Amino acid sequence: MAAQAKTCPSFQGTLASIQIKDYSYDPATGRARAVLANPYPAGNQTQINPAQRYFLAGFLFDHLFSVNGPTTPGADCGGLEVPVCAHLTRYSWLTLDGQEIPWVAGQEYVTSNDPNTISCFGTPAVRTTWGLIKHQYTR
Repeated sequence: MAAQAKTCPSFQGTLASIQIKDYSYDPATGRARAVLANPYPAGNQTQINPAQRYFLAGFLFDHLFSVNGPTTPGADCGGLEVPVCAHLTRYSWLTLDGQEIPWVAGQEYVTSNDPNTISCFGTPAVRTTWGLIKHQYTR
């Protein structure tokens, strides 16, 4: 992130702009939603060059208090060893006349502790018999 911020100019430039940021996590489903909306900087709409790459945002995952194993309440946050997968599902930009244009993502999954992205796709199917499946539900 630091390298991109140094090599790509800021989308806002030196002008003030409002960023709308929202992050929510649902522990019941294990899903999170992150939203970033960044309007064209006031007074700079016509100076944005479509051929130039700009630095729009960086997301920092702070693991200062993350640990492997269980959480110690008030001291740390456990579960660091658990594979995590973030699936990026929607990203787009609006033209000055309000037309929404989807971005093409270079990578739609971001993972941690999951070299094969298994957590992104669930448990792989294995060959089995109906008897073994039925046994799981009749214990």
